[in-house]
Order: sequence, then structure tokens, then C-alpha cells
Amino acid sequence: MDYVLIKNGQVVLPHGIEKCDILIGHNKIIDVQSSITRPEPETPIIDATDKFIFPGSIDGNISFSRFALEQSELITRFNQAQVACGTTTVLENVIPFYTLNNITELQNRTKNQLFVTPDYGFHMGLSGWDSFNPKLIKYLYAHHGISSYYLKWPLNNKLDQEHIDELIVELTRLDLLLVVEIQLPTTLGSETVGVSQMQEQLIEDHLTQLRCILELVVKRGCKASFLNICFQEELEIIQQYMSSGRIYVELTLPFNIGDSSKFEVDGNSVFAGFSLINKLNLISAQQFWDLLNDEHFMISRPSLNYAGQGVVKNSQVHNRPDEYFLLKNFVSVLYTSAVVAGHLPLSVFVDVISLRPAKLYGLYPKKGLIRPGSDADLVIWDPDFERNLYCTFPSLQANPNQSFKLKGRAEFVFVKGHMAYNGEAYFETMVGHYLYRTPQ
Repeated sequence: MDYVLIKNGQVVLPHGIEKCDILIGHNKIIDVQSSITRPEPETPIIDATDKFIFPGSIDGNISFSRFALEQSELITRFNQAQVACGTTTVLENVIPFYTLNNITELQNRTKNQLFVTPDYGFHMGLSGWDSFNPKLIKYLYAHHGISSYYLKWPLNNKLDQEHIDELIVELTRLDLLLVVEIQLPTTLGSETVGVSQMQEQLIEDHLTQLRCILELVVKRGCKASFLNICFQEELEIIQQYMSSGRIYVELTLPFNIGDSSKFEVDGNSVFAGFSLINKLNLISAQQFWDLLNDEHFMISRPSLNYAGQGVVKNSQVHNRPDEYFLLKNFVSVLYTSAVVAGHLPLSVFVDVISLRPAKLYGLYPKKGLIRPGSDADLVIWDPDFERNLYCTFPSLQANPNQSFKLKGRAEFVFVKGHMAYNGEAYFETMVGHYLYRTPQ
């Protein structure tokens, strides 16, 4: 067996942090002990002294377009960005296009996605009510391990809202997860007569629609995760329904990623140009960190649409610019802002990025923790490594006066026991495996 022995690391375990050795082999964690003897003379040893070791993070909401899938350069840099920040599992939203049905679309995506370095799976979406029936959901779960369904809310006219209850009933019966992406309300212009009243009506409708889906979910006892929650008004409504214990929330970072000590809305913010921002209140910084101490809250990853411009095509190493600037640095930004700044202990930080999504998305105990028998998805984290975040910003958007010191980075990343990254080089010959998931 091809073993790798990791010695002397500070291992983040479910019950705390301990100095341990980890033996991995044949895609799995073989042993975790205070001291492990080298099993074979040729077994590679990695000295992790003064380093943290934790399970790979899970990106549970990617949307990688067909355009990107057809370009090998984008595929390569996407893989590199995910692996460089310690991501070892990704889940994509799949909605059938044109006349393809769910089964055909899933088969095509599974075939086309074999290039992805992290392990991967899908949230199945619906392109119209004609594509849904209870037998299909049961079939996809039994034969393909699809344990989550994705909806943009509010629904468009292709999916009759009157039938949404039927979907929720079937998901509840099988104990599957409903993933609800909350769309932001928008309106045009600021000088239009009556625009203030229009904005107020849009906000009222937005919050009413949010309450509507929550009532349906709680009424049926369905487990649901709500994405893109960033406003106090949204949070207050959701918290009224969380006593069921089956509501989960992914909070959006409502600030410039390079200035994460503040929740600012300006030209660099993810909310730049959002016309209703002055009518709603962002969740405060302190409340944001406090909420993450609750196991029902997680953090949304930056959208791939937040890509930079002015890219050097073959530039992806840790200190050079690329279009996946935000994605590649995301875990380091969180570590700097949450752990180094004292807002979250390391154990909660790891829980947020790995264990919680593993449990929510039906990946636990294969993913999300370090113990014998789990997949060998491991990150050896150097907590002392420092760099300026903006050194990696694409050149055409770079501001030489910007500086934000990041602490910590992934020094080694293993996906299913295969080294995918060693701090400088990427090993792209290995590819991720399709994940069959089951409800928790």
C-alpha cells in the first residue's frame, strides 16, 4: 500500500486540538495517534511541526458555466484556485438546459466533470414543473445519490408556485435537503418618479416571499438551507422559523474581501450598484461572527462571477494574479479575519468550513473530520505564512497602494490521499470522484 505519514502536527479533531501523527493510505485515513511508526522503509514522511492539520473545506454552492467547462485554461485555474485554498469537495447546482431531462443532464455533467480535482457532487434543480415527479426524485436518490434539490426563490414562471408544496412533501418523505438561493430584489434608476415607493414595494414583496417559502418548509418538516442571506430584515424573519432545528443559513460576506474588518458598501463591495442597499440593513460585523457559533450558520463562498480582469493566462501560483482571485484566497481571508482577529476559535472555524457542510450535504462521516476510515482529505496549514492579498490581484485592477496582510495558507493539500498541492506545485494528473450522498 502507498502510505504517507504526517508527523507532529496540531490536528483539529471533533473534541479539540491535539498533537498527533496521521497515517493515510489507499484514499483513507488509516490511523490518528500521538505517535505512529513508519509502516514501510519507503513511506514518505511530512513533518508538520508548528502546523495545523484539518479536513479539507467544502464548497457547497458553485455554479461553473458551460462556457467555462469548455475552456481548458479556465478549468485548470479553477482547480488550482480551489485546491490552493484547501477545498477538497465541491457541489454544483445542476439545472437541465433546453430539452434535456434531469437524468440525461446529470449523466452529461458527471461525464464532463471528470476533470475536477476536488471530489464533486450536484444539487439537482428543476427547469420546469414538467421535469418533476416523485418517482424521479426517488430514482435519482437511489441510483445517483442526489440528496439535495436547488431552487432559486422566488420562482420564475416556468415552475408553477402552486406545485412547490408537492416537491417539499416528497423531499421531506425521503429526508432530502432543499437548497434555496434567495435572489436580491432590484429596480432601475434613482430619478424615476415614484422610485422610493417602488423600492419599498419590492422589499416588502421580497420579505413576504421569503416568509412564504419558510412557512411551507416548516409546515412540512423539510430540511432546508437558505443561501445569500445578508440583511438584518431577512435574518429576523428566518430566526422566527429556526426553532424547528431544520433550517440552515449561509451568510454572505457583505464587504470588500480585502477589508474584512469592516462591513462597508462602496464601489468595491459585492453590493456595488445594488439599488436597494440604502433601504435594507446589512447584518452587523459582530452579529455575523456571533451567528457562526451556532451550527445552523455557515458562510457563502464568493461567486465565480466575482472574477477579476486583466489576467495573465498561465499565472496561477500563490503570488501571481489570476481571475479566481477571491476564490483562491477565500479560506486565508476567513482565517485572518476570524481566527487571527479573535472572533472565532480555530475549532469553530474548521467546523464552519468543513464539518457543518459535510453534515448538511450528506457527506459525513466520509468528509468533514479527521478519524480512521474517513476520506484522506487533509490540509496542512501554515499559520505563520504572511502575504499581501493584493499581490495576487489582476494587474488591470490592481491598486499599488492597497495592502491587506493575510496570515496562513495551505502548505499541503490531499484529496482522497493524493497530494494535489504542495504550496508551490499542483498535481493535476489525479481527478476528483463523483459523490453519492445520503441524508444525515
